[in-house]
Amino acid sequence: MIGRKFTAAPFDAMVFERCSAIHCCWMSEAIDVLFVTADLEVVKVCSELAPWRFASGGKRSATVIELPAGTVNACGIMPGDRLKWK
Repeated sequence: MIGRKFTAAPFDAMVFERCSAIHCCWMSEAIDVLFVTADLEVVKVCSELAPWRFASGGKRSATVIELPAGTVNACGIMPGDRLKWK
């Protein structure tokens, strides 16, 4: 894929368990990122994390959830919120 343009398909979310930090290297678009505890409490929100950036959720973070850019603001997600899986 070196030297080729890759365009990702639209997605709802990507979940990375047992993870507390991410990078956006080689990405071409911004994403929203939620860092959550094991019991799904949001501990940190990164809205529109730009390509080639790094983010960490800290010691309490157990899972990272990547969302399309703009999702966090549209849903009003904030630290302290508790998520529910459907």
